[in-house]
Parts: sequence; C-alpha cells; structure tokens
Amino acid sequence: MSRWFIVRGATDTPALQKLDRISHYPQGWAHCDGDQFPADVIDEARRALTIAASLGLNRADVFPRRDGGVVVSVYVGNGTHDFTLRADGSIEWLHEIGDVELDCQPITFVELETKLVELAKLQWHSYGYWLQTITIPTVGASRVPHLPPQAPTRQSPALTWIVPTPLPAVPAHI
Repeated sequence: MSRWFIVRGATDTPALQKLDRISHYPQGWAHCDGDQFPADVIDEARRALTIAASLGLNRADVFPRRDGGVVVSVYVGNGTHDFTLRADGSIEWLHEIGDVELDCQPITFVELETKLVELAKLQWHSYGYWLQTITIPTVGASRVPHLPPQAPTRQSPALTWIVPTPLPAVPAHI
C-alpha cells in the first residue's frame, strides 16, 4: 500500500472485521465443503477494503467463496461493484444494478485500485465534491513539505478532497 495514504479509521470497518472472521474459517467451513483462504487473498481483500474506506466508499462488504476466494462488494448509488478475488490469484470485476449485469471482466489488482478511485470520484461528484490528485515531495519514507533545492526528492501521488465552499455574502448597496 505504499502509494496510498490511509485515512484514520479506514483499517477498522465492519467489512474488515468480517474479513478477519472469514480468514479464520477452517477447512470444510461450509457443511464439510469450503476451502481455507490463502493469506494472499485475505491480504488483497484487506488492501481493497482499506483503500475503499480511505476513499470514502464506506458502503462495502465481503463474502466468502467455497473455493477459497472472497468477494469484495462496494455499493455506489444503486449499483454494486463486486471484485472477486480468487484463490488462484485472478480477479474479476462485476458491475450490476439490481439484477442487471452491466459489465464483467478480468482485472489486475492495480486496475482494481484504479476502479475504486473512479468509483470514489463518481460518488463524491454526485454530492458536489470532487477529488484532485496532488503530489507530495518525499525523501525516503518521510514526507517533507519544504526542502532545500539540492535535496533529492521523489514525487508521490496523493488524493485530496476538494469541498466547495459557499461564496461570502456580499452586502447589497441600495
């Protein structure tokens, strides 16, 4: 998660708590059927849910699959975006509204991250807010707001919420 700044509280959501419980299911957890969940599937699901929460996508859930995979569901508006993380490492994205499937395709984890950002932009734009990508100069692992010109730096993308503010009241001259 090195490219993400995690928002406080984003690592302790109901979906993440549910994922923790799912991660401890034993072999045969579903009526003597159901594989255990590989650590990498749980880690990717945890990353996806944490990124979603950091972006303000708070309507999320996670569901176990009998094959050892999990489904991370993110709800935006009246749509559902299911990210199926399979035990073999593959990922599938499904977008549906009600029972109507609008899109379904295999994606990578980087594409999953990008999709979450797109969903956050869609959600927040509908509320009158928008996201702006900014860069933060860094030296090593620390963010430094002001550096001497000779210090080597690296630019890292970060997202910030831009909230429209009302214009100040202008007195009417009569």
